[in-house]
Amino acid sequence: MADQRKKSPSYRWAAFAHWLNLAVLAGGAAAGAIIDPAIWLALVPLEGAMLWIIPDLPPFRASIDKRHRARALQAERAYCLEQLWRVQPRPDKSAGEKMRGWFVSDEPDDYDERIVDRGETEVQHYLEMRAIVHKLREMVPLADVRVTEQDLFRLDEVINGYLRILIACRPLAAAVYNSDVQALQGEHSDVLSRLEGADSTLRPVLLERKRLLEKQLQRIPRLQATLELLHARAEAIVYQLRNVHSQVLTDPGTAVQGMLDEMEERHELMGDPLEDLRADQSVKELLDRELEAGSAPVPAEPPPAARRAAAARREGSRR
Repeated sequence: MADQRKKSPSYRWAAFAHWLNLAVLAGGAAAGAIIDPAIWLALVPLEGAMLWIIPDLPPFRASIDKRHRARALQAERAYCLEQLWRVQPRPDKSAGEKMRGWFVSDEPDDYDERIVDRGETEVQHYLEMRAIVHKLREMVPLADVRVTEQDLFRLDEVINGYLRILIACRPLAAAVYNSDVQALQGEHSDVLSRLEGADSTLRPVLLERKRLLEKQLQRIPRLQATLELLHARAEAIVYQLRNVHSQVLTDPGTAVQGMLDEMEERHELMGDPLEDLRADQSVKELLDRELEAGSAPVPAEPPPAARRAAAARREGSRR
């Protein structure tokens, strides 16, 4: 999944696979077979010139980048939904449907309809936010509404950030739940009592054990606080998206860019929710142990393109 997000679009392949280019090739091949095979020879330099010039045109690249970002966002969302609530497999396409997909853009796959575990509150919050974005999208064509397609894409990024927070909560909650504070405190008291009468040979060992136990005991409140913070962030995101929707309904001329900038920066939606914790090697080992035990999914990172776009927007807002 991470490798897929790091891939950049191939502009030349996109130019070659464009329906207009394929139509020209098919027409040239048919004309060469029916009229004159010399047409095939003329088609080769024409195709080479097209593949040399078109991929470097800024409008073409902007279009391909937009499509690539949308696909990366959808791929990440599919991964998150599968990890959190499971998704029913998509029916296999027939050979004819696959060939049709080369030339015609079908309706995007609706992952929401295929979610299996719908009983959790977080699922309902996710579906509510998706419904809000859908309602805002319906308002875009209205003349007095200032919500743009770029705003809608950023709202979808916010929803993905919400899902990443939920995924990060899984190993964190498992680590907190599996930490036996009473047992650690009892062991710490036992070490302290043994230190009182320990000789010079045993004392360094007990002191090291005491240090490790104290470090574990200090780590647990930090994990609990971070878990509470992530839960609070997730709940705040839902509330703020409701607020965006209500403000646009009340005042269609409301610009949501500033609201989105604040949400992304306040909740650090473009970053790894567990990044700071993983800087502590002992915490990283604890979280990795929970992941290896299968008690939680691997936290997803945002695509690099999304992180760069968010950073550019924040930099532009400061100027």
